[in-house]
Amino acid sequence: MGGFELNVSVTGKRFQRVCVERGKLLLARLVGNDNEAPGLTVHRAGGRLRGKVDAIEEHLRLDGAFEVEVASDRARGGEHGVDAFQMNWLIHMPEYSSAFGSARLRACGCYALRMIASQSDLDTLLLEPNVADAVGELRWLALENCASVGLADWVQRQPIPVIAVGETEHCDVWVANTQSLDEVTRAIDRNPRASAALVQVLRAVECLTDQDALVVESMAYAMLQGGEEYGGWLTQARPRTPVSADAQVVSIERHGARLNVLLDDPGRRNAFSVVMRDGLTDVFKLVLMDEQISDVIVRGNGPVFSAGGDLAEFDIVDDPSRTHGIRQLRMPAQYLAQCADRVTFHLHGVCVGAGIELPAFAARVLAQPDTRFRLPEIGMGLIPGAGGCVSITRRVGRQRCAWLAITGQAIDAATALDWGLIDGLENEQ
Repeated sequence: MGGFELNVSVTGKRFQRVCVERGKLLLARLVGNDNEAPGLTVHRAGGRLRGKVDAIEEHLRLDGAFEVEVASDRARGGEHGVDAFQMNWLIHMPEYSSAFGSARLRACGCYALRMIASQSDLDTLLLEPNVADAVGELRWLALENCASVGLADWVQRQPIPVIAVGETEHCDVWVANTQSLDEVTRAIDRNPRASAALVQVLRAVECLTDQDALVVESMAYAMLQGGEEYGGWLTQARPRTPVSADAQVVSIERHGARLNVLLDDPGRRNAFSVVMRDGLTDVFKLVLMDEQISDVIVRGNGPVFSAGGDLAEFDIVDDPSRTHGIRQLRMPAQYLAQCADRVTFHLHGVCVGAGIELPAFAARVLAQPDTRFRLPEIGMGLIPGAGGCVSITRRVGRQRCAWLAITGQAIDAATALDWGLIDGLENEQ
């Protein structure tokens, strides 16, 4: 990374610790006494002492991974007020100065701000209503084995993903260890706005009906369609030819009270195109209007059930409000959700994006043992937009839904069964 300048300015009545590692800030609320000048102790990675500065404000020239520890000579204890404090970290990186036109950049200008807090930090942290605003465009916050009575309400107020290292009940994502944390945070750093929108939608989903939650998901999706992250992904997507508007990609057969539905576009891996969307919308509207249909069976033709959204139809969106309006009319999820108790999906191959978002609404979802499931939308600068923020959260909880969406990693059928994303394996029936 090369050397860079760290300007640490600390005033206030409490301070604890500031860490900087490979250009990423790991912050914890400061704890101390305003009558003392804190000592800044700088360590190289691995614990070797780099230097020490006994002053409230200093400029340090550093190379490589290091840690800055703010420590008070006076032992903690007794009454510590927190009514006045200020934290300011500015980083100057010569290689970026010409591009940004400034010698002093907030740390998030070039590297993602990161914040990790332990249980000992939490009580002080909870005093800040909006950590991202206090620190300056923080992209994510991680809590290590933390718990507090006020944590649930506090997390709801944060406009960024709050990650738990260990299963902290009210956080947005759970990870088992620091390696898993790095995987999640690297994905967030690539698309921080989509990641933030995702966790805010998932929090809301828990408090809303399916129909209201689908509206919130659609509005957030439309907003991101007009964003830089989605636009950046589009510039790298290769051109594709969309399916013909008169193609027959959804087939139905009725036998008495049973309706068999087949996704029938195997040459395009049953991509969720506009034509398929409209076909499924008509199917589930029919089921809603005909109470004599008691059993709906949905399968996919070809080697995969569905590879998700048709990438040939992803394009620049001039009017996101219009796309939201279309989804309110023609998105099959809103109709499927109302007749879900009569629907069974049989899955196989891969189920990507809409290929699992829609099935997850159904009362019963069965899969072949080698089926794999994935949510790729965050990597495109979007969120799951075919209903997955609602359906998958209902099945596996918002923490696992967020993990699937943010990382974009695939899970196998055994894991999906264990989580409750599916209800059974076909060879067990």
